[in-house]
Amino acid sequence: MTGRSGHTDSTDYQGRGTTAGNSEALRFDKALFRRHPEFRGALKARVVGPGVMLVVAQEPPAESAAEDAADPMLAAWLSFIEADARQLRDLSEERLAEMRELVAGVTVGDDDDLDGASF
Repeated sequence: MTGRSGHTDSTDYQGRGTTAGNSEALRFDKALFRRHPEFRGALKARVVGPGVMLVVAQEPPAESAAEDAADPMLAAWLSFIEADARQLRDLSEERLAEMRELVAGVTVGDDDDLDGASF
C-alpha cells in the first residue's frame, strides 16, 4: 500500500463487516483513513482468492505512478513485496524439487489458449 507520503505501508488495519442503512459495509480503524485518505472516496473491490479482496481507490493519490492506476493488481503485489521484503527467504532445494515435480511435463507457450482465463 502506498500512503500520503508515497511510501509503502505494511501496517495491518483491523476491520469488520457491518450494516449502514440498507447496505452491507466494511468498517476499518480510523488510522487507515488518516494514513491513506484516498480510501475515503469511491472504491472498487475485486475478490482475488478465497477470503482475499483487493480494494482500489478510484482516484489514486497524486503521487501514485500512472502505471499503478493502469494495473492495480501488479502495483499492489509490488507494494506487498516491498513492504515484506525482509521476510522473503530463498526456497530450499527440497521445496524447489517439489515444485519441479508438480509441473513436470507441463508445457505452456505465450500463445497458448487458456480457455478464456484472465490474469
